[in-house]
Amino acid sequence: MSVGDAVRAEVWARDEGWCQFLHREPTPATELAHFQHQGMGGRPEDADENQPDNLACACRECHEKLHARYRWTAFDPMDGAELLILAPNGKAVPERELWFYVRWVWAKAEGRYLELQQDIASERRTAWSVAQRLAWFKETGVSRAISDEMADYLDIGASLGLSSAEVKQRVRVYETNDTDYRGPLYGLLSIDVADRLRKVPEEEVQEVARWFMDLPPSEAWSRFHERYPGKERTRVYRTFTGTYTETRAASEDDLLIVPGAIVVKGGSVIAGTRKEAIQE
Repeated sequence: MSVGDAVRAEVWARDEGWCQFLHREPTPATELAHFQHQGMGGRPEDADENQPDNLACACRECHEKLHARYRWTAFDPMDGAELLILAPNGKAVPERELWFYVRWVWAKAEGRYLELQQDIASERRTAWSVAQRLAWFKETGVSRAISDEMADYLDIGASLGLSSAEVKQRVRVYETNDTDYRGPLYGLLSIDVADRLRKVPEEEVQEVARWFMDLPPSEAWSRFHERYPGKERTRVYRTFTGTYTETRAASEDDLLIVPGAIVVKGGSVIAGTRKEAIQE
């Protein structure tokens, strides 16, 4: 005999309709698998073999594997007993390959992701609060009220571990977010994103900002760069072939090898001998 409808519904709800076996990610189940087989002819609905602690959701592929080549030793989801599945070679299948175990990690990941969302939102609010205060010190010019050693708002930022570039960026962005809709909108975004959005036309800023709020960061930046391509950044390379000459290139890949030359980027000698490629 088969599993009763009430038990089937209970097991399906417990396992949330996912196959519990040979998967790292959620895979839809199609049937129920018995840990202790019913044997030929089946067993009554009220038999131990047809109760929830002897059943689990499975997909067709896993069910067939478990009957034909794999075997398990223990399973009691209500009691926390470990599920051990042995592969055809007699070795235990690693827990990371069994959805029965992995699902708990996924559940924890969902919780951690929600916590991360909250932390990032808090971090952004804090960043904008810092920007607001730095902008106030710049506007009022009362840095010396804090210390005789602080001549301006840049010194205040430096005393807190912020570089001049970081301080200027925060102040710059804060001072340009004063329109009715940009201010509240920017408050939801990071300082870096808001700084890039400063030059976006007013009629487009809401659409672009929505990308950064609703899409994965990589996709949002991809769309942004496609619509608003920036100038290509280049670096200075010094080439020594008896005398130094300075050239600019986007990367080392844009330099050609010249025998006998020494190329320096920043304060480091680049391995190999290269010179800026000549663009026709």
